[in-house]
Amino acid sequence: MTDQLVCELEQSHPVALLRPRGVLNAYTAPDLQVALRDAVVEQPVAVVLDAAELVLDEDVALSVIATAARESLRWPSSRILIGGADEALAAGLDRMGVTPSIALYRDARAALDEASHWPVPPRIREQISPDRFAPANAREILLRFFTECRISGDPAPAELVVSELVTNAVLHAGTAIDLTLRFVAPYLHIAVRDQGRGEVRLVGVLDDSAEHGRGLLLVDALAASWGAHVPQCGKVVWATLRVRAASWSKD
Repeated sequence: MTDQLVCELEQSHPVALLRPRGVLNAYTAPDLQVALRDAVVEQPVAVVLDAAELVLDEDVALSVIATAARESLRWPSSRILIGGADEALAAGLDRMGVTPSIALYRDARAALDEASHWPVPPRIREQISPDRFAPANAREILLRFFTECRISGDPAPAELVVSELVTNAVLHAGTAIDLTLRFVAPYLHIAVRDQGRGEVRLVGVLDDSAEHGRGLLLVDALAASWGAHVPQCGKVVWATLRVRAASWSKD
């Protein structure tokens, strides 16, 4: 059996369609892992994995699907749906304990139909130049998004987080920055993508009067959760903050 896996990805917001074709084993599993990361980075509501031409060779390779499903629920709240899995693949998913994290459908079309009825959270995406004005521009975008989504409460924590994430991208990548904001009630999702290479670095804490340099330690203190996502190209640093919409009823 030839160890080959080709993954075709169709990014059509709000649902991504991934078609892996070939043999899935320990050797080809990293190829599927990269494709799943590339699918999730656009922050879809769901990723539909069309398994009609996927042949399972080793159960252990399914761990990449389980990991991707857990990670995508944490951020960006995307679910992975699998359509067209044959009996061997479905049984392997069950043996590896993957099925609680995903949903199986008879084919990809059925999975796409299901995901098309899911609500799409409001979002905004803008590109920011990596210059000294980048943090201020990011804060302006965030405040506009607060108004559009009728998010109430003090925006200062979110302003600090978006400033630090953008500053981190300017300092360590120096490439164009994509800022994406999504309101997945009750959380504000902030994602900063650059085209730099390498892992995310935690910048040390400076004195209280420093305008920048507090880095990801500050993000860690203010955010409900945060992390990094490394697709095939560039990297994304994301954070979620609990917020309240003005139209919500009181607890």
